[in-house]
Amino acid sequence: MIQTHHLTKRYGDATVVDDLSFTVPNGSITGFLGPNGAGKSTTMRMILGLDRPSDGVALVDGEKFADLPAPSRTVGAMLESGSRQPRLTACAYLAWQARAARLPKSRIDEVLEQTGLGEAARKQVRDFSLGMRQRLGIASALLGDPTHLILDEPINGLDPQGVMWARSLFKELANEGRTVFISSHLLSEMETVADRIIVIGRGRLIVESTMADLHQHARSSHTVAVSPEPDELVRLLERSDASVERDSTDDSGRTLIIRNFSAAQVGEIVVGSGLPLHHLAQVQTTLEQAFMDLTAGALEYEGTEHDPMLASVATTARTGG
Repeated sequence: MIQTHHLTKRYGDATVVDDLSFTVPNGSITGFLGPNGAGKSTTMRMILGLDRPSDGVALVDGEKFADLPAPSRTVGAMLESGSRQPRLTACAYLAWQARAARLPKSRIDEVLEQTGLGEAARKQVRDFSLGMRQRLGIASALLGDPTHLILDEPINGLDPQGVMWARSLFKELANEGRTVFISSHLLSEMETVADRIIVIGRGRLIVESTMADLHQHARSSHTVAVSPEPDELVRLLERSDASVERDSTDDSGRTLIIRNFSAAQVGEIVVGSGLPLHHLAQVQTTLEQAFMDLTAGALEYEGTEHDPMLASVATTARTGG
């Protein structure tokens, strides 16, 4: 299990990670989501003892990384792909890491085969494609046969076949009881592989949820009604105990969202009133909209115009695409 308690990192006056507390349980895949610059990599570096927290603590199985008796057998990590030795072959690169961590040489061939790099073992890293570098990073993380994996954007750069392979591998590792902690800036990417998600923005926790809870929220639906006389329609519906709100994406104010009444029920209420309706529909909540609902309080803090992931999620939720 990986835990952070009030984890904070400051660089001068800038707070990169801000009072961050969350739990990554064993036997699951946890997606760590946030736009670029949200503080994901810095958080991972503090968990791994590479950056010292300004406040708070990060623990792996109840211990700081530096206090683990066998860190390379407990935690495997993949951070920036560009930091690998370009002139070394894949085999030599992993052998160098195995020697430094006092790991058996037999693991080198095992992880190369496991990551599909067996035939590229004698090839120099500088000649690798981005996808092959990602596979090498995953191989490096697996070298100590660790119980915990911390992977920073591991799917980035993989071709479609590689993405399918990575998803299968991560699920297999979690099924073995390992902790798999994967960062990404794409909700759609984590939807297909993660059991849980942790979302941060500007270093702060936005939401911590299981994907099951997010999907359950997404199974709900609401009614959308558009009228040239929205104020009258609101009063009419509220007299029938309808929960009505204005659609914030409609500057005209004519679009209403009714959470607790179906479109048929709204139609029955309106039909005898003489109020005009230009549109009435039952709308199924998308996963993106469920995400937006769960993060509604934080999005105001975030400012979607500056955060590509949140802005794209907001756009998708509004258009239903």
